Amino acid sequence: MIVKYLFLIPRTPKQFRNDVRDALWKLCKKALLNQKFDNWKALIITDEKEEDNDSLIYLVDSVALTKYEKVRSGLKYINDNLKPEYIIRLDDDDLIMPYALEKATKYSFDALTESIHTFYEVTSDLISQQKRDWFPNTMIHKYEHAITPYGADSRKLLNNDHSQAWHIYYHDKKVIYLDPENPLYVRLLSPNSITSRGNDYATYANGFGYWDVSTLKNFEEYRSELRGIRKKYLTDFPEYKPNTRLNTMSKYKEKINNLFKR
Repeated sequence: MIVKYLFLIPRTPKQFRNDVRDALWKLCKKALLNQKFDNWKALIITDEKEEDNDSLIYLVDSVALTKYEKVRSGLKYINDNLKPEYIIRLDDDDLIMPYALEKATKYSFDALTESIHTFYEVTSDLISQQKRDWFPNTMIHKYEHAITPYGADSRKLLNNDHSQAWHIYYHDKKVIYLDPENPLYVRLLSPNSITSRGNDYATYANGFGYWDVSTLKNFEEYRSELRGIRKKYLTDFPEYKPNTRLNTMSKYKEKINNLFKR
């Protein structure tokens, strides 16, 4: 059987894992297995073997440490063993929504993505949606585009910086944008993630828009588990409280900018 959708997931290296990251990874896998469309597989690039099943394939690569190296390793494996129609980057602490692939099958596209990015912050149980001019890390690429050499160093498109390259590459191609009320995926923010380390966490979280979305379609089934992760592993970490003034200013600035983009 030809795989229609293939997820490529660079697993967090062992030295950076913790209880929260492992709990989010379990939830990430649960969200994958909850897909309402069954012609998909996930390739996980890891430094530690986990148990395969019919949908999750683990590729152990103890040399690849960075995400770039893991994606490169994964693409080589895919080229040698699988030929999917579409490929999707996913981090191991993010949630793909259950109807994502089923919805995607209704469209013909080179890329399926979102202009409104969706975030959930674990300590506060808050949701933010922010309009950005670039494509998110998780979107659906037609495979032939994902493996096209692109940029100054001719690395595969999928291994380029998503915020710098993808929207430029796809500017003259067929791109489908999903409704923000029913997003493709939700990016999870937590205080001990790799990207938030070395920063003041509140300042870091304030950069993800204004936190005023109460709920999302198909997300609530995971929300109770995310609250449980907070209660079990992050009780000693203070709850993130958005800077109300900053969020209000960002909100109106974004609305004004959107007026001029029409």
